[in-house]
Amino acid sequence: MSNLYLGMDLGTSGARVSIVDACGQSKAMGAARLDGARMRDPDEWWRAVKAAMFQALADVSTGDVCAVAVSATSGTVLAVGEDDRPTGQVFMYSDLCPDAVVLQNIRQKAPDWSPARGGTGGLGCALTLARSGVHRVAHQADWINFKLCGAWRGDSSSALKSGYDIVAESWPAWVAELGLVSGKRSDIAACGTKMGQLSPKICDQFGFRRDVTLVAGTTDGCASFLATGADEIGDAVTVLGTTLTVKLLSGKPVFDASVGVYSHQVEGKWLVGGASNSGGGVLLDHFPMDDLTAVSAKIDGTKGIAKLIF
Repeated sequence: MSNLYLGMDLGTSGARVSIVDACGQSKAMGAARLDGARMRDPDEWWRAVKAAMFQALADVSTGDVCAVAVSATSGTVLAVGEDDRPTGQVFMYSDLCPDAVVLQNIRQKAPDWSPARGGTGGLGCALTLARSGVHRVAHQADWINFKLCGAWRGDSSSALKSGYDIVAESWPAWVAELGLVSGKRSDIAACGTKMGQLSPKICDQFGFRRDVTLVAGTTDGCASFLATGADEIGDAVTVLGTTLTVKLLSGKPVFDASVGVYSHQVEGKWLVGGASNSGGGVLLDHFPMDDLTAVSAKIDGTKGIAKLIF
């Protein structure tokens, strides 16, 4: 039996799935676009993920898949009811926190370096949902993980902007003091670590064997960095997707909320950088998708990795 590994990426415009072998060689891929009118609908996210999974799995032996991981947009949060169903309240990563008092309280409690101090997505929006009386607040990746394993599990990168201390690998007390208490949060695992198994229902639906592991993923920006093959200290990658991300692999974490710089942890190393909500998404206002797809196919992905000393 050959071990295969399935990774899924849920972005702003759609879902993609890649299946690789133990050497990292691509074996199959799948993709599905989100309905533009339902981009804030968690059920639409799950529909696109499933469609991309079925497409990719059609080209491999599903019984060879041994592990699955999810990446999703950083800072996107949703409200969940007592029945573990989304309530319909969703804040995307680019949405401004609507409550100035919440932001003021965060800036009084959060350390100066914390990326949770930002005004878009993340903790401000999560607290707005928590204070509305909802049962649970989840990150976008948490929702997909729940659909896969039946438990509320999340990765440390997705939780970073919600106040999770990625260096201490724990939720700091001040996050609960602000209102995002443990009962309203997912259990968080470090990126790349095992956090459970797929549910029997999912295994049967996709033809997986019953011992498939669910591994903590990362944000879509970090996944884009890893997809280039960059893996040495000093490697830097800029990704112009719907949004713009800048990441540099470092031996130490760097945080500076005043300029929007923060760090994600990946296998003992640190991805230092930031993101902009202004990116390639604006091109869709001026050019048809077919043209963008044709031009994108001509990009040489082997070029453009900068080597820096850091």
